[in-house]
Amino acid sequence: MLKIFENIEHSVAWLSPLLLVGLGLIVVLVGLFIWLGGLGFKKLLIAVAGIVSGSVFGFVLFGLNIIAALALAVIFAFVAIVFERVFITVLAAILTGVICFAVVAGPYVAQPKPAITFNHAPAAGKTLGVRESIDRMETYISDSAQGIRKTCSQMPFYAWLIIAVPVIISAAIAIYFWHFTSAVCCSVLGTIFVFAGMILLLLHKGSKPLSCIYEKPLFYLSIFAAMVAFGTIEQLIICKPTKTESSANGKTSEGKERPHRAWISWRTT
Repeated sequence: MLKIFENIEHSVAWLSPLLLVGLGLIVVLVGLFIWLGGLGFKKLLIAVAGIVSGSVFGFVLFGLNIIAALALAVIFAFVAIVFERVFITVLAAILTGVICFAVVAGPYVAQPKPAITFNHAPAAGKTLGVRESIDRMETYISDSAQGIRKTCSQMPFYAWLIIAVPVIISAAIAIYFWHFTSAVCCSVLGTIFVFAGMILLLLHKGSKPLSCIYEKPLFYLSIFAAMVAFGTIEQLIICKPTKTESSANGKTSEGKERPHRAWISWRTT
């Protein structure tokens, strides 16, 4: 699956160091916040998650159509805020589907012909400006979205069934264990952001982190799983559910079942 992004790794030396380092640090810091404390700021996180997920789906579906991507981001954010529980359930299913897709889609990856080739590279020892680097990154994102769409079209039906089973299971778990699912979603999102930010920083140093992950998938998958587990446990311990959430689940703030009040008729008074 990571081969779709191979063009970015090979061409990143052209990009502005200021853009890579600045963007990498921001993504890492945001990831650390979500990974370790996102559950404590769930309302804000849900709105941000709605914007990010809507933007990602917009780029995958519509490419570089900025207006369509922004419109989808606004819709996702609105739905996330108004229907919080529904969005957490959908987000859990989406994250599960994305992870399963990254694993299952490996044999069917279709890497598109890059829009920018090495013939368009700057002279040796020179880098692009910030604005030109942003334009190049937009093109890389468009190429990657094209590769994902082609991969989806080449995957057989049984591969989608394999992905659908854990997606349905995660959605069912989210319905009955909403607070736990929220912690897992925060941990997974934060870990993804930390990985993405570290990849950008390592690309600036001239390393090839995507190739390393591709060559040792089980090793990095185990690191990813360990980070998700740690973030989930840490947030469940520190970020306790509020009284409102506990009451909504039919329990008191101490976790005990709320006693049912007997109906008192005016005839018995």
